Amino acid sequence: MVILGIEASGNSASAAVVDGGVCRGTMRLEARFGHAGVLTEKIDAMLKKAGVDYAALQYLAVGCGPGSFTGIRVGLAAAVGYGLALGVPVYGVSSLMALAGYEAGICVAGLSLSLMDTRRGGVFAQMFEDGKAVSRVFDAPLAELAVEFSGQKLVRIRGAGARELGALLGVSDCPEDDHNGESDGAMVARVIADALKKGADMADFPPSPRYHAAPLLGGVKG
Repeated sequence: MVILGIEASGNSASAAVVDGGVCRGTMRLEARFGHAGVLTEKIDAMLKKAGVDYAALQYLAVGCGPGSFTGIRVGLAAAVGYGLALGVPVYGVSSLMALAGYEAGICVAGLSLSLMDTRRGGVFAQMFEDGKAVSRVFDAPLAELAVEFSGQKLVRIRGAGARELGALLGVSDCPEDDHNGESDGAMVARVIADALKKGADMADFPPSPRYHAAPLLGGVKG
């Protein structure tokens, strides 16, 4: 099960090739802007370094947000383009779901909260239980989220501002990890690998954007 995962909804862009749950190669663009011009070139170099031919790819997985309005479109365009060229299916993954705990292909047991930077002074937030969404997507400052989730028995908070919100809620397991805890290509690929193993209905993973907020025009660039 060879999957190319692409994620560009955050402040960086990344891709990874995952084979049987094992990450064979990865790349990341740290620059906040300009991903569209170099993403496919960097993916090509990553696959060559990993020794994976395009013909070996069986599935495409792409992060669909919420997050950067432009970044989401860049990631989707790349994934759909590869899918059409290679004749392989493309699956879209909620970037918040990918953050819920797929570092090793195993989702976190119990209630967890995923956070993504909105670039507007707040975060997108969604609660998951055993890898399944159990709340709507919130768009609010951390202080408001602390009130919203104060009665929940969270075992883990992950993403942008995780430690700050964890301190407010009394949750100690709050890894921000590298890159401010953003979802990455390996995470979205592992979501699809896990879903395929469980025989999930892939209609639940359409490659369509999850904006959850209108783009800012003339202000902070997305």
